[in-house]
Amino acid sequence: MYQELRDAWRLERSSFRLQRVDKDLYEKLSDYLAKLSSSLEVKHGLAKRAASIELEVLKALAQDLFSLRVRKALIQALEGGDPSPYLAKEEAEAVSMALRALSEAEASLSQRFSVQIRRAELKLVRLLREVNEEVAPGLAPLKAESLALLPADLANKLIDEGYATAID
Repeated sequence: MYQELRDAWRLERSSFRLQRVDKDLYEKLSDYLAKLSSSLEVKHGLAKRAASIELEVLKALAQDLFSLRVRKALIQALEGGDPSPYLAKEEAEAVSMALRALSEAEASLSQRFSVQIRRAELKLVRLLREVNEEVAPGLAPLKAESLALLPADLANKLIDEGYATAID
């Protein structure tokens, strides 16, 4: 197992392209590490120390290989490629989760940037008498017997104060 993992790691390190690996690589490694770990209980002395070192080296190699391959796969996916044929199951899952998280973050940011344009509610009124600047700042003077499309809050104020009547 050590030789297989080391060769995969070296090949991956020597190329910018994602290399094909066994889909069950990490599962096989996990089984091997479990056996190696359980064998530590019965070994003594130098054999135990060698098995312990092998266990640590295999874990470090596997983590480095996984990290490198997932990064390469993410780059390939973000550039529009499909890295899935080259990935082990665990790597494919990690890439999928990372891409999903990126997509959700982009959607969240997009929502933050979207401007909610609130259309002003307008109301059509017929003016019963002239409206001066004090009553309708920025819109006056409004002449009596004319029609006006006004913001709803101002139109309601003019209706309440007897300056206008609503047109349905």
